[in-house]
Amino acid sequence: MNDLEQLLDLYQRECREGRFVPPEVFAHRYPEFESELLELLPAIQAMEMLGQTVALPPPPNISYPEHLGEFTLLQRLGSGGMGTVFKAVQQSLNRVVAIKILSPFLADKEEQRKKFENEARIIAQLHHTNIVQVFGAGYDQGFCFYVMELIEGNGLHKIKLEDYFPGLSLHTAIAKVGLQAAEALAYAHKNNVIHHDIKPGNLLLDQQGVLHVSDFGLATIWSDENLASTATRTQDGTLRYMAPERLISGEDLFSSDQYSLGLTLYELFSGRPAIQASSPGQLIKRICEEPVAPLSGKLSDLAIIINKSISYSPAERYADISEMAADLQRYLNHLPIKARGTPLPRRFCLWAQRNPAVATLSSLAVLLTILLFMAVIYGYLQVSSQMHIEAELRKEAEEDARFAEQTLEQIFDRSMPKQNFETVLPSTATAVKFLHSLLPYYEKISRQRNAPPEKLAMARRVIGAVALQSGNLSLAEDMLRAALQHLPQPSEEAAFSQGQLALAVARQQRYAEAVQLWLEVAEQYGDSPNFDSRLEAARAYRSAALAGERRNRSNLLVVTPQERKHNLRQSARILRGLLQERENDPDCRFLQALLIDDLPELKREFFASPAEDSFTILARLISENPANNQYRAALVRLAVKLDISNPDTLAYNSGKIYAALPHADALMSLNPYDVNVLNSALSLRQKHIFSLQKRKQFRAADRETDRFIGMMKMLAAQPDISESLQECLLRNLLRQINGHRRQEQPEVFQRLLEETRALLNNYHGPKAKEFQQQLDAYNQ
Repeated sequence: MNDLEQLLDLYQRECREGRFVPPEVFAHRYPEFESELLELLPAIQAMEMLGQTVALPPPPNISYPEHLGEFTLLQRLGSGGMGTVFKAVQQSLNRVVAIKILSPFLADKEEQRKKFENEARIIAQLHHTNIVQVFGAGYDQGFCFYVMELIEGNGLHKIKLEDYFPGLSLHTAIAKVGLQAAEALAYAHKNNVIHHDIKPGNLLLDQQGVLHVSDFGLATIWSDENLASTATRTQDGTLRYMAPERLISGEDLFSSDQYSLGLTLYELFSGRPAIQASSPGQLIKRICEEPVAPLSGKLSDLAIIINKSISYSPAERYADISEMAADLQRYLNHLPIKARGTPLPRRFCLWAQRNPAVATLSSLAVLLTILLFMAVIYGYLQVSSQMHIEAELRKEAEEDARFAEQTLEQIFDRSMPKQNFETVLPSTATAVKFLHSLLPYYEKISRQRNAPPEKLAMARRVIGAVALQSGNLSLAEDMLRAALQHLPQPSEEAAFSQGQLALAVARQQRYAEAVQLWLEVAEQYGDSPNFDSRLEAARAYRSAALAGERRNRSNLLVVTPQERKHNLRQSARILRGLLQERENDPDCRFLQALLIDDLPELKREFFASPAEDSFTILARLISENPANNQYRAALVRLAVKLDISNPDTLAYNSGKIYAALPHADALMSLNPYDVNVLNSALSLRQKHIFSLQKRKQFRAADRETDRFIGMMKMLAAQPDISESLQECLLRNLLRQINGHRRQEQPEVFQRLLEETRALLNNYHGPKAKEFQQQLDAYNQ
């Protein structure tokens, strides 16, 4: 038994003897195991309290100040593993709020602080009636905190539903509560957020019968690459309500939230936990090995809905939680539900429960057969190896070399960006360094196997493209030039690589050279029989036109306005032919949207049918390809440019701006420290605020301004914030100040001034004097 196991046993014994020590206090005693203990102790404590009536000790004796920033703390509402929640008053708006303060025991732990910040950031981007709203975050007097709406209510584990829904049956009340929770989670899942800790205590019900989903401390943002906004483990959560696939394999699925909600409704329906055990080990064993005993469907259709949501296999649950919400609504409307029938996998699970001995013996027989087969194969290989040892060694060496070569080829191929526009979210410098370090090994293996030069050229092409995205322009230029020397000419790969080379040169402000490279691609591949090569030519014409807007060292335009229009029309001409071949090709439709935005008259000349504007095309592309951040970024930049000064188009353009907000929030969640992404997202939110003011919706504008300021505080509170990020925040705050000064809103104007002064006091970069002069001018 190792030291960590001994500590876990010690904590379990203390709990069983009635000494319930808070997990964070116990963990703080053993700093070398503190992070592991904070992960494991809450589950052990919860299990040891099952079926017991325990008087918990008071929380650690932590002294909290009476004021944090502009908030006055009134009353402690509760404490948990992460921190303490207070009722407070926001002095500037005279409103009552709730403040969650990270425990000082955890504030200096980077992993725990990131979890706390992740919770605030995720809830802040979710706007739903049944999700607790976050107003902002901050750091004061050594305490990290965030501010949210105060819910005057209790968790479902503390109440009787009949008291909140008088005149309704218990089953109807459960269905109403379940419907609200399912709709909130469906909205979160639509925004790629998985909660990970749905249980009665995190579902708060107010006196009006409105349910609020809270505590997103373990939530993650999911993408196709299964990347989360913070490095959380998928086995975090409350053990009793955890889905079996999370414990068995750590799978990060939306259906796990559905399972946890189903167990919560099961408990409300039956009056007892769905799974009972006397120890954490027994509970884990039951969750992983045994399906939950189903409720009797004879009692109510509600029982059938709950049984489907807690199916052992995710494939047997509802396809998504919105379908569960639809069935709950059908139940409340006295309509037939869709959760009928018992699929074959479910019948097998039930058979295994009814016949455990037969099922166990059958499983053992299959396992023994597999082991016997493996033993025979292993013996055969051993004998063959002894008989042909010399030949096998040579063959093995050859196989190793071929396998290494194939593996490196796969790494380079999967690292290749799928688009070549500047709107792609940037690659990391670490990825570039890793790929560059692999290149010598790939070169050595390729020489040993007499590989053709084109293979090395393809590897250099990948490194160049990834380096370009990460901003390593000199490495990108070197790799792409080296690749072009050995890539077959003409070819799609050569067209792409030269286009990327031109972009690397342009970003180094050598615009005339870049335009020349793009025009070479356009002229060489404009009439190519290859579809993708012609698409590269169309992109090259557009890139040459946009780069022509820059000026050279003599302050002269690299491309004249007439040449710019000519290049855009050439791009549109090629694209029109491509769309005739593949009308619904997303890359072509994306380029069409960009060209119409660059030169609106192209829509009439080349793309008369269908008559869609750029915004509509991009919105449709995003709905068809929700994981493509390139489309999101282009839509956000397009929305920022929309005109809200014309009263005739104000309402129409305001609707577009509002529709683009969720995409800006999603991009900012994925890249919270990327200045370009942040600048676009913050500019769009400012545009939304100004459009609300233009339409005289001042209360809504004030709420959005509060959210904007809270977002700024959260970003500015990062301990390792970069100068470029500080400059981005200051520019956006000054722009917002200017807008509110024109709208004659003195209260909001003063709050913005105070936030800008606070941020400027912590900024010591080269533009400090310029920012101070602007701030002084607004202050006069």
